Amino acid sequence: MSSDTTPLLAADDLHKTYRLGQVDVPVLKGASLHVSEGEWVAVLGSSGSGKSTLLHLLGDLDTPDAGQGGIRFRNRPIDEHSRRERNTYRNRSIGFVFQFYHLLPELTVLENALLPTLVATSLPGARDRAGDLLERFGLGHRLDHRPRELSGGERQRVAIARALVNKPEVLLADEPTGNLDEQTGGEILELLQQEHRRGLAIVMVTHDRSIADMADRVVELHHGQVETTSVVSR
Repeated sequence: MSSDTTPLLAADDLHKTYRLGQVDVPVLKGASLHVSEGEWVAVLGSSGSGKSTLLHLLGDLDTPDAGQGGIRFRNRPIDEHSRRERNTYRNRSIGFVFQFYHLLPELTVLENALLPTLVATSLPGARDRAGDLLERFGLGHRLDHRPRELSGGERQRVAIARALVNKPEVLLADEPTGNLDEQTGGEILELLQQEHRRGLAIVMVTHDRSIADMADRVVELHHGQVETTSVVSR
């Protein structure tokens, strides 16, 4: 990313410390990451390096230590947003996909995909969009099924459709294939590539270098900081 380009999503000098009993455990120690519109960034690192914590901060699921860095979306600090604006940011601007699918067992595939549209005022045509996403993901014949009737790969496809139904600009994906076999995981990654080609920005946490190399750029977290970054050559 050129220095004169304002990033879509920017994290600067993030610190995050957790309290475990009587002990403070610093996880992030000045981590910074800038993501351009439509860019796919893979965050690589060992277990405990702070990858998931960074993702949670980017998505406003957690907050950095007070007075220690900040996050901007479209050049506006998130901590300047009202409570309602922050809810809208999490619901509309950002989509979340995790290793575990977090589908509601009592709801159908279509109803699970529609959940984000119920949190706030829904986008026009949300039901049609959810149906279209599920059709594109190969689940058009599964709309009335319950999660227990699906394979792991199918459940993750529903989770991705749910993450995209409100047309977010950034998808935050935390080990999205970590609970899947290699073939099914490859199918999920191919699906994410398709959405990326449609203009979706992706920040994906992984511990697998071969998966990270599918991204436009790879950053590596060590000891709570982004220490290395590389552009992936095709």
